[in-house]
Amino acid sequence: MWASFATTSKDQVGLRANHALFWGANYHFLKPGRWDPYIGFTPGLGLVRAAYQNGGEVSLTPFSVVPLAGMTVGCNYYVGSIFHFFIRVEGVVGQMFSTLPAPKRLDELKFMGGLAFNLRLWKPKKHDSWGKKTM
Repeated sequence: MWASFATTSKDQVGLRANHALFWGANYHFLKPGRWDPYIGFTPGLGLVRAAYQNGGEVSLTPFSVVPLAGMTVGCNYYVGSIFHFFIRVEGVVGQMFSTLPAPKRLDELKFMGGLAFNLRLWKPKKHDSWGKKTM
């Protein structure tokens, strides 16, 4: 889930709100280990509002639901069973129609990285490589 805040003043045109909710799947190339590169496809929905020039004044569109699609490339590095470091790049495409005089493209390139905590929701089986210690 992504939430935005306005970066333009009230008398400027542009996006005023660009909130999004994504869901999707990732394909992990390697068997479980410390390094975990992956790619993914994440479709989603955006809730978008824009300001545009209407004659001599700036008008606002109503909030619009916009279909979005994203492609993800990333890598995790597991330090232990408690946390891991990650880096991720996501490209998002979409188009807003609403009451704008012309459609508005909503293309973005997002860079993310940081420290994440693991939730161990299942116990590995004896033959599962997650249960083996690797150093």
